[in-house]
Amino acid sequence: MENLFPDIHIKESHQNAVFALLKIPYRLSEIRDRNIGIIIFLRQDYLDSALGQNMGQFEKKYENYKLLWDRTAFLRLVFWVALRSGAMETDNNLDPASIEPNQLEKELKPFWGLKLGNDNSKEANTINWIYGALSDFNGYLQARDVVRFLEQAAKGSESTSHSKWKDRLLPPFAIRGAMNGCSSERVKELQQESKVFETWVKDLETRDDLVIPFSKTLLGDDNSRTLIELKKLGVVYEDTSDSNENRYYIPEIYRLGLGFKFKQGARPKVLSIKRKAIGKKLSS
Repeated sequence: MENLFPDIHIKESHQNAVFALLKIPYRLSEIRDRNIGIIIFLRQDYLDSALGQNMGQFEKKYENYKLLWDRTAFLRLVFWVALRSGAMETDNNLDPASIEPNQLEKELKPFWGLKLGNDNSKEANTINWIYGALSDFNGYLQARDVVRFLEQAAKGSESTSHSKWKDRLLPPFAIRGAMNGCSSERVKELQQESKVFETWVKDLETRDDLVIPFSKTLLGDDNSRTLIELKKLGVVYEDTSDSNENRYYIPEIYRLGLGFKFKQGARPKVLSIKRKAIGKKLSS
């Protein structure tokens, strides 16, 4: 879809083409004794652009088929990778797909610890921190980012001695450091998927005032159109409750790759936004 309709967010012809594609299931349903069907995999932002105001009814009809990586699916993927890679062993012959979240958290404690510090420290909960850092402002998390994160964290744990952390395979410094590579790769990939995002990134390369929160002026000349797409992609959040000009935020998965820094007090605000998007109790 990205290759065929790269400008779907701005070109009506691309929007009409995807809209026509989405009507095929309805036309097929009109055929008696049909022996044919179709399965369409479509990104959320493409669906938004193609359907516009009709999106709500469509989403409600196909809600049960939505492909989302929630917190439980995230934990199961990590546990599966850890087992398949040989990084972890279990005597219980556990199937990741059938394990409950509470048990998954216990099983993964020897893998990355309970917190990004000692168990009794005030540091963030490891699972909540990683899940929050890898998610965008729409609450979406991509499996490829999870696998990439595990690779980066594993490399980071090998490059430096971490005798202090005998209770886990991935020490806190390796977990925090893994986000740099993850964010850079996510930014590169989204540039290939969204021309508006690609144009914005190129514009940011000429700026030296990349701090969060920022004003709409940082979104370029055509800032309204850019803002609409970046919101759809989960890259930018506008705090409409704030009358201040600087009310735009970026999640961690994009912030590092784009080179944004935090203004004083901005990090807790991003965390608060994440809580709303993900619906989980996250730690900073």
